[in-house]
Amino acid sequence: MISPRPHSRPLILLLALAIFVTPLAGQKPTPAGTGAPSPTKPSSRATAADDKERPIESLLAVDSYKVYGEVKNVGALVHTGAFADIIDPVLKLADPPKEFKTLVKFVNTNADTLANARLIFATWPAHAGLPNAFFVIELASAEDAAQFEPKLNQVLPIILPTPTPSPTSEPGNDKPSGTGTETGASPKPVADSTKIAAVQPAPEKPVRTEPPFVVSRSRNLIFITDRPFKFESLRPAESKLLSEDQNFRQARERFSTEPVFLFINVALNANRISPEEKEAQEQDRKKAEVEVQAITSPDITPAMEEQPMPDAEDTPEVPGTEPPTVIVATGPTINRGGGMGPGPASPPPAVPPQPMIFGSMMSLLGAGEPEWPDAVGVAIAQEGDDYVIRSILVGPQNGKRLVLPFVTQLLAGRSLTPRAPSVLPDDTEVFVSASFDWGQTYEKMLERMAIFNKEHAVELQKRPTGNRKENDEKPHDPFADFEKLAGFRIKDDLLPALGNEISVASSMKALQGAGPFGMMAPPPAAAKAAPDAKQTEAEKLQKERDQKSAPVVLIAVTNREAARLLMPKVIAGLGIGAANMIGTKVKIGDSEMTDFAGALAYAFVEDFLVISTTPTVRHLIESNNNHQTLASNSAFRDFTRWQPSNLVGQIYVSPALMDSYLQAAHDPKQTIAAAMREYLLRLNPTPQPITYALSNEGYGAVHELHLPKTLVLASVAGAASATKNPPPERNESFALGMLYRIVSAEEEYRSTTGKGSYASLDKLIEAKLISREVLDKYGYRFEISVTGDQFQATATPVEYGTGGKLSYFVDQTGIVRGGDHGGGAASVADNPLY
Repeated sequence: MISPRPHSRPLILLLALAIFVTPLAGQKPTPAGTGAPSPTKPSSRATAADDKERPIESLLAVDSYKVYGEVKNVGALVHTGAFADIIDPVLKLADPPKEFKTLVKFVNTNADTLANARLIFATWPAHAGLPNAFFVIELASAEDAAQFEPKLNQVLPIILPTPTPSPTSEPGNDKPSGTGTETGASPKPVADSTKIAAVQPAPEKPVRTEPPFVVSRSRNLIFITDRPFKFESLRPAESKLLSEDQNFRQARERFSTEPVFLFINVALNANRISPEEKEAQEQDRKKAEVEVQAITSPDITPAMEEQPMPDAEDTPEVPGTEPPTVIVATGPTINRGGGMGPGPASPPPAVPPQPMIFGSMMSLLGAGEPEWPDAVGVAIAQEGDDYVIRSILVGPQNGKRLVLPFVTQLLAGRSLTPRAPSVLPDDTEVFVSASFDWGQTYEKMLERMAIFNKEHAVELQKRPTGNRKENDEKPHDPFADFEKLAGFRIKDDLLPALGNEISVASSMKALQGAGPFGMMAPPPAAAKAAPDAKQTEAEKLQKERDQKSAPVVLIAVTNREAARLLMPKVIAGLGIGAANMIGTKVKIGDSEMTDFAGALAYAFVEDFLVISTTPTVRHLIESNNNHQTLASNSAFRDFTRWQPSNLVGQIYVSPALMDSYLQAAHDPKQTIAAAMREYLLRLNPTPQPITYALSNEGYGAVHELHLPKTLVLASVAGAASATKNPPPERNESFALGMLYRIVSAEEEYRSTTGKGSYASLDKLIEAKLISREVLDKYGYRFEISVTGDQFQATATPVEYGTGGKLSYFVDQTGIVRGGDHGGGAASVADNPLY
């Protein structure tokens, strides 16, 4: 079953947003007495509207709204353009609400009037007095606006109906009559003076409500807001226009031709940092830089400096001794020369356990406060067979080189033409490459380490002496720990040997769920294999491909020989020097691979250090020797030509992802709704890749993502179909989760109402520990049997295949078991699932 994850639903919401109504749907109704018009008599003017021409660019001040957007040619986009293609599967495969259908029909009916109309929308007001949702439709002329406004007033009450509140009683009528205390009323006589008249409740009256929108017009502009407004509130006197803001202009000019544009003024925040706080932060940063200069790694012993660490392959094997530089987990003594074994021993260096050195380094990379850009501009367009999403991050000078805003130590390197595709195999399905400035990144990590140690020292002084742990006062310095074990300096020896390009490649199967919108390629059908059944040729080939497609890391090197000599020392520096003892050299063509017991390996291929599993590294070397590389792949070559020359990073997802969905549509074994299958079969049958590029244009980082139109439509179709015909996998997941809920409910019942006994399903429902409505909603039948101090619960699909295939079983042990029983019940004999 093709079942896009819920992450694909924002596409549908974006569609509604672009059509201009969805954000208003969630607004609260205007309170009574605000002067808002009634649904039948909408206002035809804004509160302060006049007949003067009001250019749409002069409406908003830069500090009015945090989010601003534009949609050009609204009618054309919805009627025949990019959005029309997306709307089609929603209408055909889903069961959209009548409000959505009415909206689409209205726009299509008025497509000529709206063909060249521009929609402006703004939300997230920065100060009080502004509408929460602000929409402007710019038509060609004032006459068009005057004719279109009545039509809009007719359809909006259908799309955004006035909420009907629960009736409430009149205030002041909650006191007994006859007491003489009712407001505006005299006491009523009673039949018996010895008794007080029974209280008669006042008749309930519905609270007066207003529609959740206000329509107003000025010349050729029609406004839709959630409350009345004045033009003066949109742009206060002496305020700066949004169109005059440098960040806005840079983003808008960069995306001047795209039909959909969104601007997020990140720096505009009610809780923004004051100039004084910014100055204090800057002083702290400068202090940290000064402290970094004082940080030096512990001196390497003179014996180390005089006697360089021998390379692993040049170290002769001496019976009864271990190679020098090898550090094992048991922490034996280390000779002054760096070797191990008998002799005058000095205390072992105080280093963290093996896995912690690398982890501590990475924790510094991700530490610190995110450095978000000042503004973000986003644009969406359809270009050929692709939907293109572009984004620019406009920020301060020190933020322009950030690869990720939330990893403030990782700085982008110089622009590059990625060379990793010339090394990777041509069957690579997922490829990610980026340029990093290792020197600056290392300095930033040292700065973060100095700040961490300073904060830790302050926190340590507040602790009682008795609560301090061993080595608490020792500064956190994983780099010094690494250098002590490795016998070289990171800045002087390692960083000069590294290039600025690093890449990661993998198969789709190894990155399950990493597809666009959270989708993953449909898994192959499970083989019905007996214990002694022979594998088919296809299964063998698939297994071989899986073994060769593990994630692989490629690190560019500037000096291949220097990097080769450093690798054994790097392994020792990471605290896993014992691995050098089992590393063997394997010659493959003109390349040499260092293999660790057939599990992991590394090799130097062209100007890259390659690290992965042994089969994957071998496959990469053989493909490179045969010139079967990703760079020679026609799909990669043709679909990455658009990428700019000032490239800082790129992502490539091969056509294999899209191809798997198209193949599923032709596979009768796949459980797909008939309408969904028919729709997929009409899509473009030629699979295309997903491509992405990151570049730096001087004033900000530019991200650009190209999604094949067919893949986007398949995603929307899958999401739409799932709302009408839920996929079996969703029902199966629900049934599995509900059994865990039943186990918890049984334990709760046993410890309370049951007084030591378990409950039947009816008793759990009666105790409100389980909901009958929820149980009946997802196509599974649940049954519980109780015997003495034990219970058994089963979940079986009501309609095998369409509602689900797996049956489940659980008992008082809490272990869920299950399998495919063709619609029959599972039992305790089934294998545990988790």
